[in-house]
Amino acid sequence: MVDGSELFCYGEHKSYGAFSVNRMDPLPAAPVIPPLPAAIELTLAGVALPRADGIGKKSDPYFIVHKGKAANVSKLDYSRLLYKSEVVKQDLDPKFNPFVLRVSDIGSYDDLFVIYVYDYDRDGTHDLLGSLSLNLRTLSFGPFEYRLETSKSTGGISVRDVKYLAGSNLIGNPWVPIPAAVRVKLRGQKLTRMDGIGKKSDPFIVVTDAKPSPTGRPLTLYRSEVVKQSLEPDFKMFDVPLTGFTNLDTDKLRVSMYDWDRNGTHDLMGSVEISLRMLSFTWCEEPIMNKGKSFGALVFESVVPIPAAQAAVLPVAVELHCSASRLARMDGPAKKSDPYFVVRAKRVPPPPKDSPDYPKIDATVTLYRSEVKKQDLEPVWKPFVLNSYDLGGLDVPFDFIVYDYDPNGGHDEMGRFTTTLREYIFGPYQSAIMHGTTSRGAFSVDEVIPLGAAKALIVAPGYRVNATAQRISKMDAGVTGKADPFFEIRCRFQIGPQKYTKDSLLLYRSEVVRNSLNPKWYDFDINMGLIGDIDNPVEIVAYDFDENGTHDLIGKFTSTFASGSSAITNEVW
Repeated sequence: MVDGSELFCYGEHKSYGAFSVNRMDPLPAAPVIPPLPAAIELTLAGVALPRADGIGKKSDPYFIVHKGKAANVSKLDYSRLLYKSEVVKQDLDPKFNPFVLRVSDIGSYDDLFVIYVYDYDRDGTHDLLGSLSLNLRTLSFGPFEYRLETSKSTGGISVRDVKYLAGSNLIGNPWVPIPAAVRVKLRGQKLTRMDGIGKKSDPFIVVTDAKPSPTGRPLTLYRSEVVKQSLEPDFKMFDVPLTGFTNLDTDKLRVSMYDWDRNGTHDLMGSVEISLRMLSFTWCEEPIMNKGKSFGALVFESVVPIPAAQAAVLPVAVELHCSASRLARMDGPAKKSDPYFVVRAKRVPPPPKDSPDYPKIDATVTLYRSEVKKQDLEPVWKPFVLNSYDLGGLDVPFDFIVYDYDPNGGHDEMGRFTTTLREYIFGPYQSAIMHGTTSRGAFSVDEVIPLGAAKALIVAPGYRVNATAQRISKMDAGVTGKADPFFEIRCRFQIGPQKYTKDSLLLYRSEVVRNSLNPKWYDFDINMGLIGDIDNPVEIVAYDFDENGTHDLIGKFTSTFASGSSAITNEVW
């Protein structure tokens, strides 16, 4: 290019005038590029934006600033999100608040950042109006108006002001370092009707750590109350601990919305995965997605970092008040059921591997067995205490198993569910009692009382035991023949930490009860020093006595004295 050159401006192959270079003066050295500032403050406005809400309405625009151009606009990389503006309601020429971008977040003079402009929708599925790619070099030339990059030819963005800021003018991000916890105010918006025409939904939320826990189960951080019959639920403020969260972008929370059902089979409406960086912006509303469909929006009204001193203290034990509802009739159409439940958990510490020196120890232990509620489909049981250390921690899974009691000891399993102690520090909850894929009613934890100290299980040096049997099979020939039952208790004696004798040894043998199918034996004493631990297995073997010494086996089962510490056991022989 030389002095006097003329460049013709073409548009659609037609000249619209000429551009002339009149002088070009040589310089002794290349121009000095000014150093990059610490940050820039931008003031933006929209210009003649498209109407996204239909004829007669305008749009509700807002924008985000994204580092680099997104490969997929529908799935933005939120780790590259630099800013999110406020929403300006019903305005095609919105004027946005000034905002600050750190240059260190952008990169060099020529690294692109993209402004994506959206139309806000209450269901969280915000519509993209267009985008604008900029860099620091472009902004260095001052305010300017730009057309949005979109398939539509309408709308633009005006850069109204550009200010350079020194480092001393910057305010640190309150989320760096990551706080110990956050206080959250949340509500739902435009939720789907889950309970049929004419009804609404009964929503509640569960907040979990999006990454899997060592147990393989999501780590529950919070569960809300149920808001009955509402499509616009406003949940109580709550705290979420951020223990173990180290990165604003890769560490995420999953918020799942459920529709509560009385039988415990709560329907998943959808969920939202959200990074801490997203929560750190001025507002956050995301669609509740399930199988590619939005079931409404989740609105974070406020998310405030709080110090560790304000974070909730987790109890070492809880007292649980339990009931059940809508139980299946296990004893026939005209009868009800005789329900009781058992709490079973993995041994702490786990049993050793099988070897000739170790018995095959049951990997689970019974922590509690409730009383039996006779002929009741809506039972309310006595309260009981669960200790965190008995389970191995707040987040170690354990099982509730509900049975229908039978006098012959063949108690029918109605169903079960797996949970953690942490689930109950958030208050009452109902779980489906599942038998395969079928719910046989709901198990409800109606009240949870946190305890400051664990309830110690005191194991006595010995126990005086009273034992009976019921409905024993007839073992002796003849119409009037019954049985002459007696029983033996055998166990492998403990000879070291989790080490036992190879063979089981006789611990006790009862007297013979002559000619009885419902024997009641004399009380007897058991030395716990021989067994070693209340959770160590013992084998009970019942025989029918014969004078010739060939006593017939009636049956046997393996149990623990912990299993019998909650209620009188009645096992199948």
